[in-house]
Amino acid sequence: MSGKRMSESMACDLLFYPCRCSSTLDRLVIAAYFGLVPKRDQSGDTDKQLRISKAGDSYMRRLLVNAAQYILGPFGPDCALKRQGLKLAERGGSRAKKKAVIAIARKLSVLMLALWYDEELYEPERGIA
Repeated sequence: MSGKRMSESMACDLLFYPCRCSSTLDRLVIAAYFGLVPKRDQSGDTDKQLRISKAGDSYMRRLLVNAAQYILGPFGPDCALKRQGLKLAERGGSRAKKKAVIAIARKLSVLMLALWYDEELYEPERGIA
């Protein structure tokens, strides 16, 4: 399957998945719905940062993470998402690239749902001077 066809297939899955589940999915909770938010362990004054929750549909989470890895990879298009992800990955640390991939997957889920609700086309260079 070619890259463009694969991305079209993924876009269709991402767009029609919320229709199958609930008609009232909020744009702000879609990332949590796919399990792309960190788990929380709060006790007293401590708030530990844990791995992603992995709640929700593993197929959709896998699609989003694969799309984010493609965007951040060498063949990904030069767009605002890629620049933001590479900026996050440059922060350093042993897991910076992995965290950047999850952050871009989270942003991608919110972006695709927002585009679907507003019936707009994606403009990769929006907001860039």
